[in-house]
Amino acid sequence: MQTQAREIPAKIYSVTFVKERLSVEGNMEVLEIKRELETLSERLGKTQDYL
Repeated sequence: MQTQAREIPAKIYSVTFVKERLSVEGNMEVLEIKRELETLSERLGKTQDYL
């Protein structure tokens, strides 16, 4: 999990959602988390790419 945290920019990792997903899904790949964040952003009506 520590290597995953290093692969995710600190700004993104600081988001509670990301921390929770990493703790729940220890082997969840970084790309999967990025996809989930993109989906969440779309649902919230955000158009800016945070990644």
